[in-house]
Amino acid sequence: MSPTGSRHAPEARAREKIDALLAEAGWLVQDRDDMNLTAGDAIAVREFKLEKGHGYVDYLLFIDGSP
Repeated sequence: MSPTGSRHAPEARAREKIDALLAEAGWLVQDRDDMNLTAGDAIAVREFKLEKGHGYVDYLLFIDGSP
């Protein structure tokens, strides 16, 4: 069996790749707890929590402050 947490390694690697691709395309990638929608025109927020009962999305993209 793999060590604790290593089963999440593929997801972590995928997120790193997605973050890099978004940044390459001009998106400012932020964590939801530290998001600042005035930091730029194109903001990608990681693991954005939706309204109660709807879970979350891996990334929510904002342009000029609007999703």
